[in-house]
Amino acid sequence: QRINNGCYFFENTPRSVDAARQDCESMNATGGVFGHLVALESEAEAIAMMFWLKGSSLNNDYWLDGYMELIEETAVNPNYIQPIWKWTGQFAIIYDYIQSSNLAKTHQNSMYLKFNTSNSHEYRSDVATSAKRYICEASSNINFF
Repeated sequence: QRINNGCYFFENTPRSVDAARQDCESMNATGGVFGHLVALESEAEAIAMMFWLKGSSLNNDYWLDGYMELIEETAVNPNYIQPIWKWTGQFAIIYDYIQSSNLAKTHQNSMYLKFNTSNSHEYRSDVATSAKRYICEASSNINFF
């Protein structure tokens, strides 16, 4: 599915996040164009995906390639652990465009898009072993024309 400047594959078979990540990577290894679990790495990409999902008939939860890392804030408060959300393979990601308090309240370490009752999706977190559908993202070096 082409959305904005990206190309995505929506898989309907629920898998754990690790199995979903491996499936996306194996699509690229076998000559396909999809190389990784989707990472909405910019505000523009996140907005485009959310608008597309809202206009689609898809009403499922989907794994994303985001995860939580716990960082001890020793300089400020040695007893405070700050949850930092990252995209896999990236060092520092600013999540200003993710407007969801649902992520910070939990200690589950994997990010997904949750379909909600207002016919839209929101960011949530869950344990990596939960089975969810997933979205693979095309490698950035593909040529559509």
